[in-house]
Amino acid sequence: MKQSPEKEEGNKAHQQDSESSDRSMTPSNWYHLKRLGVFQLKLAADAIRDILLSPLSIIVTLVDIFESDPQKRKHFDRLLSFGRRTERKIDLFEQHRDSDDEEVSIDQLVDQIEQVIKREYSEGKVSGKTRGVLEKALGRIRNAPMANKEQSASKRDDAKKPK
Repeated sequence: MKQSPEKEEGNKAHQQDSESSDRSMTPSNWYHLKRLGVFQLKLAADAIRDILLSPLSIIVTLVDIFESDPQKRKHFDRLLSFGRRTERKIDLFEQHRDSDDEEVSIDQLVDQIEQVIKREYSEGKVSGKTRGVLEKALGRIRNAPMANKEQSASKRDDAKKPK
């Protein structure tokens, strides 16, 4: 079975990470952080959808109950159809990733945004302010594991010093 380009990228990144003894931000770490971020975004979208669908389901059920024409009692079914469509767009657990659906998913939107940012950044089309914010964030992420190691080493050294 052919893997999606993102999964292939993750596998390559994982191989590169295992070859490296440095625990700084490797391609594998970036891949995992991106997946975590997208998953959190999907969880939020799913939660918002569920919060909205709960009261709507009660309302449409009441409308269906009080509708005099049995042919028009389809509001709840339409709500379920809407829920199925949004589930495919959110694709929380990636079960629809390889479907032939023409619906745009959150994963596709994130990938498109990432490609635009990478292209704009590499071509120097990003504003100075945006470039500064991106570089600062990347620097913090890259240095985070190293800073934690340095802090831990410093605390150990301090603890060993005679008082």
